[in-house]
Amino acid sequence: MITSFLKAQQHLVLCLGLLFVHCRTWSPEVLMATIEKFIKDIHPSETKWRVKVIVLEKGMPKTARNVAKRYQNLLLSDSQKTQIQATIYDDDIEKFQNTLTVHGCYYISNAYVKFTKLQYQVLGIPYEWVINSRSTLVEMCQRKISQCQLQ
Repeated sequence: MITSFLKAQQHLVLCLGLLFVHCRTWSPEVLMATIEKFIKDIHPSETKWRVKVIVLEKGMPKTARNVAKRYQNLLLSDSQKTQIQATIYDDDIEKFQNTLTVHGCYYISNAYVKFTKLQYQVLGIPYEWVINSRSTLVEMCQRKISQCQLQ
């Protein structure tokens, strides 16, 4: 009985800690200044947006052929099942190494939206998101994809 009570207290402290991190990362000013949208609504000229996504795939970091630049590709999906490729470059790969996990649910905002050359387009979408040190990511749940709702 005492053990389950202590576990419940630890869970509450963990939840409160996550809520505190959530509130510090997404202040009321930021929440009011951003509009929740879907992937299909985000274009290079969009500002002040956030999208709730699930990470479907996370590739291994690779080195570009022509330049000494490292990159890591991700495939993201929203509740409308629209998908987009996101890329992380160089030092930002380590920064987000433990943050963006496959099947993890996140609010993403302030990613750089750029047009993609035809030969690099994935899913027929002419642009991709670049997640960098200016991007804001907030993990929404730590459950499996079947339990995570993107509504």
